[in-house]
Amino acid sequence: MPPPARREPRPAQSRCPARIAPVPLRDWLVAQRITISFVPSALAEAVMALDWPPETALHLLLTGAETPHHYPSPRLPFAVVNNYGPTESTVVTTSGPVPPLERPARLPSIGRSITNTQVIARVADTFGVDLPLRSRNYSGGSARAPRARVTA
Repeated sequence: MPPPARREPRPAQSRCPARIAPVPLRDWLVAQRITISFVPSALAEAVMALDWPPETALHLLLTGAETPHHYPSPRLPFAVVNNYGPTESTVVTTSGPVPPLERPARLPSIGRSITNTQVIARVADTFGVDLPLRSRNYSGGSARAPRARVTA
């Protein structure tokens, strides 16, 4: 059997601009009448700063990977939910809405722990401190990804 054909990466100019630029992404979401979308944090913040047309079908913008640096505008026609999860939890450990409020002295929350997950913030040897603080977050529970086992 011959080896599988090697696929060459597509040149950068042929990639869909909606994947990396806020305006084409907004335009694509509107044109396709997308109602729920998951967008990386940096791109989500840029998308949230845009004006949205009244015919927008988007109801829910999910984001994650980093703490948002800004609150969404009350003029947005959709809700924003922030998700957070360290690698050992596979994808999401905490999730929560980001209300359209402006609190310049405080970053938006990373939300609350999801079902079957416990999150503890450890700050200077103190446990149980309210999030979000600059701290180390520890997660555990049955939703956490299992550790890899050596089998050979």
